[in-house]
Amino acid sequence: MAEFTSKANNTRRIGISAACLLLIGAIAAALSSYWWPAVQPYTPFGLKGEAAIQTLSAVTAIPKEEFYPRDLESAPGILELPTLGLTLDIVYGVAPADLERAPGFYPQSGYPDVGNVSIAGHRNMSGNPFMDLDKLAKGDAIRLTYKGKLYTYEVDSSWITVDTDWSVIDPTPRPALTLTTCDPPVRPPDGHYNRLIVRSYLVKAEKIAR
Repeated sequence: MAEFTSKANNTRRIGISAACLLLIGAIAAALSSYWWPAVQPYTPFGLKGEAAIQTLSAVTAIPKEEFYPRDLESAPGILELPTLGLTLDIVYGVAPADLERAPGFYPQSGYPDVGNVSIAGHRNMSGNPFMDLDKLAKGDAIRLTYKGKLYTYEVDSSWITVDTDWSVIDPTPRPALTLTTCDPPVRPPDGHYNRLIVRSYLVKAEKIAR
């Protein structure tokens, strides 16, 4: 009888220990999103993939002729940020698969000669290309090589906006370059990112000698 009672007590203790471990695991999993500096893919303006972002012209009522996505798709560029010591390839598209490769032209980006060239990039994954974007200051140079021309821009301003603010990639009165990435660099406790925007304006365009 004593042996049976001992075995029952051992079984009970094992059951209680297992239950405690399961409870601790559940609590740890629930709190990990707050304590662990996890990162999430940067999806411009909270949308899922390029198909969703194609709705921009309907949202902002911008004439479709302002955009030249097919040309940008056929001619990737090179972005230079001398202040940060960076030279980055630029691809076409802002879907997760595109931004895993490199920063990408928005499908609604304008031409460098006349429009608002808009580029999105990761801040905290896929090489962290835009991690230090907040360190750019007014007057810093940014260079974009595109279709045999070198475009030099000068940083004008930077600001934080909500992830649904489409206006940052609207056409601008003069040729501009707009860089966008998530903010803050590390995932917030609630998992909701804002957007860091850096706006620069064209100061010089020149053909590249071959």
